[in-house]
Amino acid sequence: MSVNFTDSEAAQWPTRPDTPATRVDELLSTAALEILNSIYKQRGISRVAREELACRINEVMGTTRMRIARELEAKA
Repeated sequence: MSVNFTDSEAAQWPTRPDTPATRVDELLSTAALEILNSIYKQRGISRVAREELACRINEVMGTTRMRIARELEAKA
């Protein structure tokens, strides 16, 4: 069975503006996910240690995002 949607019925996903800040945010998110993926693939690391590493990585990435956003705003 096929379902056809008209343009008016299609889901409208919000789009993020293409700004330097959003590009940096996407790069940092990708980097964080790659780091977390590497951590979770390592054998011999306890779940608690993985969770602590993930938490710390998220903190660092959040701080970095804020710092870069402030710098980009100062240049604008």
